[in-house]
Amino acid sequence: EAAGRKFEKMELLLKKSETYGGTDYRHAALRRKVKRDTFKEEMAKGNTEKALVAFRAYQADKPDEDERIWMGAELTKIAWAAYNAKDELNLKRAIADADSVAPMNSDLRRLKEKLEDEGSILKQIFTVSIVAIIIAFIAARFFAWRARAKVEGMVEGGSFSGKKNKYLDD
Repeated sequence: EAAGRKFEKMELLLKKSETYGGTDYRHAALRRKVKRDTFKEEMAKGNTEKALVAFRAYQADKPDEDERIWMGAELTKIAWAAYNAKDELNLKRAIADADSVAPMNSDLRRLKEKLEDEGSILKQIFTVSIVAIIIAFIAARFFAWRARAKVEGMVEGGSFSGKKNKYLDD
């Protein structure tokens, strides 16, 4: 029954077996396999909420690192798909889900860094704009001062006062 994915019927048969023959280590293995198949099936359907509930039930019995990594990778794929589709709501939920399962997933960390970089781009544009305005203001003030100094030099010792002007006589 487990191979045919008839889990309810399998559970009834297991209970009947336990009633007449006692518990067996194979029963626990079958139940664990059912839990694993359940969360993988829900992920294949795209129902992440049910898959996470089944996954957490599976991990509660005996943590399995390989399945945790697999689940984190699948949730990260969903997060990247939401990012590419510009779906903010699903992106935040998928990142939170993936972060709760596998926070050290390299693809998930890359996605988070990309989001942080995009968020800080406006701050960078603002900072560069302010610096450019300050530099332009300083340059304008410098050139105005330089022009005023040349004119004053011409007026004080130049052609307007009758003295020799080094700028005009060259």
